[in-house]
Amino acid sequence: MSLAQSSRICLASSGVRANSAQLRSSVSRINVAFSGRSALPQRRNAKLGSRLITRAETKDVDFDSLLSGLADKFEKSDKKAAIVGWTAAGVGAFFITEWLLHLPLLDALLGFPVQLIGVAALPYFYVKYAVEGDSIVDDLGAAAKKVTKELPGLE
Repeated sequence: MSLAQSSRICLASSGVRANSAQLRSSVSRINVAFSGRSALPQRRNAKLGSRLITRAETKDVDFDSLLSGLADKFEKSDKKAAIVGWTAAGVGAFFITEWLLHLPLLDALLGFPVQLIGVAALPYFYVKYAVEGDSIVDDLGAAAKKVTKELPGLE
């Protein structure tokens, strides 16, 4: 039993009612008295040495303008039923795929390879978007244009 636990038991058994801050301070004083050192964690001098420190930077993407642009394109389109249908089919396919991947047998057979493919793709995406500075929004727009040309009813 640690000193902190024993002091809590002693205070509780003696009928002293104390809140948690009082208990922490009394335990802290007891630790200092018996150990000769502070109960508070000591700050260590951090040596950077060969560690790499990176800072995350984001490019300002205005999602309101992006969403309003998509809403304008949807309003100007005369194929709204096809757009809604293919969007619903894509979302449904995503959830069905997730459900199938996490079934007990298929999770054992397919879960690790799918995760391995994702981990293997990370260096490519890091180089493409972080190092070279390509735009994710432009790439997604190009992919959406390619998909809309291929799907029936959207051309």
